[in-house]
Amino acid sequence: MGVFAVALGPLLLLLFCYFCYVGFHRHRKNRNVPPGPWGIPYLGYLPFLGPHPRNTFNRLGKKYGNIFSFYLGSRLAVVLNDHQAITAALQEQAEVFSGRAGGFVASYLRTGVERATHGIGTPGGSTFKEGRKFMLQTFRDLGMGKSKLQGSIIQEANGLVDLANKFNGQPFDPFPLLNTAVANCVGALCFGPEFSRNDPSFGQVLTGLSIAESYRYTLSPLQWFPWLRFLPGPFQKKWHQTVANTKERLQFVRGMVKEHRVTFSQANTRDYIDAFFHRQAHIKGSGADLPPIFKDEELEANLGSFFGAGMTLTAVTLTWALVFLLNYPDVQKRIHQELDQRIDPGQVVELEDRGKN
Repeated sequence: MGVFAVALGPLLLLLFCYFCYVGFHRHRKNRNVPPGPWGIPYLGYLPFLGPHPRNTFNRLGKKYGNIFSFYLGSRLAVVLNDHQAITAALQEQAEVFSGRAGGFVASYLRTGVERATHGIGTPGGSTFKEGRKFMLQTFRDLGMGKSKLQGSIIQEANGLVDLANKFNGQPFDPFPLLNTAVANCVGALCFGPEFSRNDPSFGQVLTGLSIAESYRYTLSPLQWFPWLRFLPGPFQKKWHQTVANTKERLQFVRGMVKEHRVTFSQANTRDYIDAFFHRQAHIKGSGADLPPIFKDEELEANLGSFFGAGMTLTAVTLTWALVFLLNYPDVQKRIHQELDQRIDPGQVVELEDRGKN
């Protein structure tokens, strides 16, 4: 026992020195990054974020300023912690900050059978930029941000009001209702106005997305420590469920793409899938080979991303908007006053009303 302790002591000391060296060297290498807490080598600041990271961010912002940094595992993260910093980055330098962060979970779920990563959610690079450009232009052509799509939005908004009234003033979680409403609007853009919202397969996809959202925080450590998914327990169980839900969503999307192949017409553009088919036909007609960004694998991955990321993000944003309005009734009152002044009683609010004084 004594010999073992003597041998173990220097080993532990050596490991400690190594960790300190790695941490010190890493910080010296990134001397130009914003200030922030050191954390623990290889774990970074992850153990100290707590169950509510936003509260930790507010505390760190008071100490280091509204732009600070720390390590999540071995990955450097820079936090923009106020409106001014976010605006400066995402609006004034949009091209620089338009990429996506990498990470194991997203990369694994977007990797195809040939081991390449697909979809608009791919971190940075030409695939992300060109895919995003095509998506925005296509959605604008289909009516995003225009009166062409507002009929679907108004229909969903009226449905939300009816559902909320059924609770008779009792507390309820609006997120599932908002998630479904947004999904229906996204479905119209992706699959066309004739898309059946009551499709049982679509309902299963929405259920899977809701489960995935509830697992988001629990599975976040896998972004930096993928090996945790092999450990028996909550990580393994929820990871397997997330992978199964992703496969189910991809299977649903492939079925929709297959149906569109049968009914596709060169004279009509019903939705995003048709627009993608038109671009494929144009490229093939010119005699060029299809670039990776316009192959079917990208189409399927993009459609999955619109539901997995775009839909959930929109629903979360709307939920937070409701939270803020509930906590700031004075703002809620001002909104009602403005609507009463500019919109006739019983009239539906439309995009054209934004310019009214």
